[in-house]
Amino acid sequence: MLSITKYLYPILAILLASGCTSKSLSHLYGAYKLEDDRLISIRRSAGDTLRYRVFDTGETGRLYQEIDAKWVSGSGFSGKSPVTLRVSFGNDGKISWNDIDSGVQMGKRVNLTKPVSFESDGVLLKGTLNLPEGDGPFPVVVLVHGSGEDSALESYYSGDFFAANGIATLVYDKRGTGTSQGDFTFDYKQLAKDVVSAVDQVARHNKIDPARIGLSGYSQGGWVAPLAASLDERISYVSISYGMIESPVDEAYWETAELMRSRGASESDIDEATPLIKSAIKVVASGFDEHWEEFLAQEVLMEEKKWVSLLSGSPVEKMLSFPKWVIKIIGPMYAPEGLDWYYSSESVLEKLDIPMIWHLAEEDRSAPNKETIKKLNMYGLAGKPFESIIYPEADHGILTFKEENGSRKLLKYSDDYFQKEVESIIRMSKLNNN
Repeated sequence: MLSITKYLYPILAILLASGCTSKSLSHLYGAYKLEDDRLISIRRSAGDTLRYRVFDTGETGRLYQEIDAKWVSGSGFSGKSPVTLRVSFGNDGKISWNDIDSGVQMGKRVNLTKPVSFESDGVLLKGTLNLPEGDGPFPVVVLVHGSGEDSALESYYSGDFFAANGIATLVYDKRGTGTSQGDFTFDYKQLAKDVVSAVDQVARHNKIDPARIGLSGYSQGGWVAPLAASLDERISYVSISYGMIESPVDEAYWETAELMRSRGASESDIDEATPLIKSAIKVVASGFDEHWEEFLAQEVLMEEKKWVSLLSGSPVEKMLSFPKWVIKIIGPMYAPEGLDWYYSSESVLEKLDIPMIWHLAEEDRSAPNKETIKKLNMYGLAGKPFESIIYPEADHGILTFKEENGSRKLLKYSDDYFQKEVESIIRMSKLNNN
């Protein structure tokens, strides 16, 4: 999703340090099956660390390298100590997994990954096709990216679980990221066309069933995946995780309102703040060219309101802190390139009539989804094959959390998210199994 904290006020982006180049860990990525049948995904985390995810339980943690191929993890989402897990990787795809609950378990990599490359509008995109064991033909999903600039080949773990459960998966770095060429963009139409080019790639593979091609979109992919499906009749089902139907403008407003609410704002405070918040969003959505009179008028009206302090640290509060000329110069330099702030998936969903399942976090603050859930229920009542699965007490990413000192501390993925995601894709793919 487009986090308003990162994108609504571009001056904040100046404060973000650029990441350093990290060594390749790609030879460790993939799905591993342990002796006790636990299925583990290993992918890159921040810097030179790894992240593990356990299919059956949603447990996750960050792995820190110690010596050679030895890695450790501690308690919590990213803890290092006290050490609760020790992992070693062999050169032959084997793994040693030693946690405090089950002791030492040996395991091995279970899915076959093949490099692929394809062109989309003259831009070379690179990825991998994760194939299950066996001869096929297999159902396949193409993973559709979120808004980040990270390499999907390094960080996207879903393909590990899909392939280990019989679903081939194409993962690729979107344009301007990782190993792919082109310019990074938020242009949903272009990104959807790239997805269609990825479908061209998998449809020709001799181990893929061309009648069972689907998409699995994450966050921003909630806008891009349905749009791509509307462009290509070969796409027969869609899975969405922690996305939303409404526009980035709506998302930006609801995210700011949720921020105020989390700090104790009353509903009357939020109602009173709404004109200010929405006028700030309009300025950004116009490329910082329009709606200034509206925003500046609201700024004057809201100066003495007590709830203004609840916007502290937010992009709206920053817009109140800097003069117009500064914002007009710096803002466009960091604005999301190619983004249609008013794009909504409603017109696309009204035309689509293919199976679609949305996995949504009940407490999602990055992509507030109450209106999305209502719309999906209405589509279902109207006879469309759309479903939603709601995960209680989960935030963006379907991650559980606990409140700590006024903020959310991430814990793990919802217990059954990984399993339900796989099961729903298998179920949808069987509807077109000839």
